[in-house]
Amino acid sequence: MIPRLVVVGSLHVDLVLRVSRLPKAGETVLGEELRVGMGGKGANQAVAAARLGARVWMVGKVGRDEEGRRMVEELRREGVDVSHVREDRRPSGRALILVERGGENMIGVYPGADLGCGRREVEEAGDLIRRADLLLTQLEIPLPAVRRALELAGGRSLLNLAPYRPLPEEVWKRAGVVVANRVEAGQAVGGGRVEEVARRLLEKGPKGVVITLGERGAYFLTEEEGGRVPGVRVRVRDSTGAGDAFCGALAVALASGRPLEEAVWWANCAGALATTRMGAREALPFREEVERLFRRAKNLRVRERRRVGPVA
Repeated sequence: MIPRLVVVGSLHVDLVLRVSRLPKAGETVLGEELRVGMGGKGANQAVAAARLGARVWMVGKVGRDEEGRRMVEELRREGVDVSHVREDRRPSGRALILVERGGENMIGVYPGADLGCGRREVEEAGDLIRRADLLLTQLEIPLPAVRRALELAGGRSLLNLAPYRPLPEEVWKRAGVVVANRVEAGQAVGGGRVEEVARRLLEKGPKGVVITLGERGAYFLTEEEGGRVPGVRVRVRDSTGAGDAFCGALAVALASGRPLEEAVWWANCAGALATTRMGAREALPFREEVERLFRRAKNLRVRERRRVGPVA
């Protein structure tokens, strides 16, 4: 069965500058390469899910400009349904991304037309959201849109806490699974060991929590189970698209009925593959690639367990 996903989120243009190292405050660093591509966490995660075999509908806004038309057309080419992408009077959003040679990045976002995505746009897609296997949303659009989308999804949702902002109690309680990186998770509940941070996030009301840990993998927690899923070793070039690849893959896996731990393993493989290529949208992997790496990771895990032997 092909999973059906609705993504309510952002669409904007990525300006990616590759530098030898990230600048300090007040410092200018000369760039080595400039790339311009289509992005936005919402659109990227929609493409990630479509490449992984899901049927995907995008809900969001673009400007009445050439960039907006290009973003819509590129989503359409990727197989994403754009019938609920509307135009806004504001110009299309922009993301300014600096990437250093080791793959670390700094990102600043001008939302632009994304600010026009509100309750009305979500209501217009209400029937789609109710019928979908899963809703996927993030925090690059106004909070009223996120809140209403979660209400319509009825718990069948994945909320990516990026970029982090304080959330009202009702949003936490309506979320299905919440996914955040270690920085966002810390911003939400304060510092501490990842297990403690995950527990405090779960106490806010979602059904499950996933915290991504970069090369160290991810940690997941529900009321019934929890644990760390190790990272997949690859040669990192650019980490920009890793989070979006992970979220798109996690959404597809959950919508397909995979248990959370297995879904996190699968998403880890997608995120790792995205770091082996430059860019965000361009780096998103296809299903065959993820399945190959997933099988390899599972085989390595089995061999490691055999070497360790049973625990008394």
